[in-house]
Amino acid sequence: MLKDELLRKQWRDKMKKEQKRKSDGLFLKCVLIIASVWIAASLVPYLIVGGTWGMVWMYVNAPLSFWTETTILAQIAYPHLFVFVTTVVNGFLIAFFLSGVWKLLCKKTKNEHTGQPIALTMPSYANE
Repeated sequence: MLKDELLRKQWRDKMKKEQKRKSDGLFLKCVLIIASVWIAASLVPYLIVGGTWGMVWMYVNAPLSFWTETTILAQIAYPHLFVFVTTVVNGFLIAFFLSGVWKLLCKKTKNEHTGQPIALTMPSYANE
């Protein structure tokens, strides 16, 4: 009896570590995808259309674009480097926020019978 419980605990710990590793990898992939889409959606029209896209870009990347508008970076490297740096930073901030919310929502998935996350419930063949 004691040996079975020890084996279950070891198995559960192993599964928790594996799930955490997979979750962290998925979190980073999600961050990179969201940031890439945000950066491409903001920069490509700005580079193609030019100055007429500038006001749209300011509102799409708000509030970071308004906060950094009066910084040294904006005065020295305006407009292209300022636009690029602000868009990249804003893209990663938004990506980390959205991925974090998504990760928290995924943690709420529980098995109704055991209260454990679904991936951590012991399969029936492990009892044999």
